Amino acid sequence: MLTAISVVLFGSCVSDKDSSGLEYMPDMYRSPAIEPYVDYGQIRGREDVALTMEQSALVPPHGTIPYYGTNAEEVEMMLPWSIKPNAVFAQTHGLKGFDFADPSEDTYENDAKAWDWNPLKMVIEAKKEGKEIKRKNVTLANAKKLYAANCMHCHGEKGDGNGPMMASGAYTGVPDYKDKTSLSDGQLFYSIYYGKGMMGSHASQLNKKEIWSLVHYIRKFQDGDYDKDVMEATMPAGETVEAAPVEVMNWNASDEEIAEMKNHHMGLHILYASGSAEIDMEKSSADLNHILKFMQDHPDVKIELAGHTDSSGDDAKNQEISEKRAQAVKAWLVENGIEGNRISAIGYGETQLVMVDGTEDHDASRRTELIIK
Repeated sequence: MLTAISVVLFGSCVSDKDSSGLEYMPDMYRSPAIEPYVDYGQIRGREDVALTMEQSALVPPHGTIPYYGTNAEEVEMMLPWSIKPNAVFAQTHGLKGFDFADPSEDTYENDAKAWDWNPLKMVIEAKKEGKEIKRKNVTLANAKKLYAANCMHCHGEKGDGNGPMMASGAYTGVPDYKDKTSLSDGQLFYSIYYGKGMMGSHASQLNKKEIWSLVHYIRKFQDGDYDKDVMEATMPAGETVEAAPVEVMNWNASDEEIAEMKNHHMGLHILYASGSAEIDMEKSSADLNHILKFMQDHPDVKIELAGHTDSSGDDAKNQEISEKRAQAVKAWLVENGIEGNRISAIGYGETQLVMVDGTEDHDASRRTELIIK
């Protein structure tokens, strides 16, 4: 009996240091996946032993990003951020692989402070249950999960700086978000992305879209009604609301007049090829150049470009083409020198129809609007 056991034990020992020896039902507990940073050179049962411990996974070229689809706004959001971290962050926060600003330049107090607009549009789901409309802020719901996993241990469930790490005495000085309302969206993003004070960079844990969603979540801590307007403006799928009155834009407005025009819906004479988002430049160049000069003359102004369709055709296709048309106008402005973060391009499909005496005006419903934010 002892001899048999010895044969089994010693028979399981092999000279190959990478081998686990004889295993009983290895598929029960041993992953068949090849280790990600090792190239075994295995092709159909043949192994190149020389490659057994050779690392093959390479670092992507500097500044490259994963593929994020064809949504121009989302792709732009994922590009390397235009505001660079201070060079000292390479030592204080261990940042690697970033382009750094000049050490003498405080990009947090200058560039990030001036960035006072969140490029991430909140996604709202709405459905009608009987006579009641139930709404859900999908962006904030997802951000809540990210916050719980990455932030709550220090900042606390309510964002008051009383997380478990603070309660234990491991850290001190974590702020209450309600005391930080003066910080711009850019400064909040900067702090999460690059790190700030005792907090390290979260760039390796969270992508830019996720960080911008956390900026929204922080604003909700600061103002319980933060998303009230966008929630109430969202209609259930298949529902429509009569459009806001469309006004004529005064391209030569003074700063005081522009302040009065905020959130008003200004009509644009921009036409597209039938069934597409290709701008008819011959018929649209006048208003495009009006917008361009207006944005150049007023560098602090931010706008929304809103694309609309009539109710003809498929709902989903109408939504898609309205988004693409708004994005096409934004793309033209960006190509001509206007910063992308000053423009949001949103498609509303057929959810905001122009009605005349209770009847839809199809021509008027197919429109692009400019809204000063």
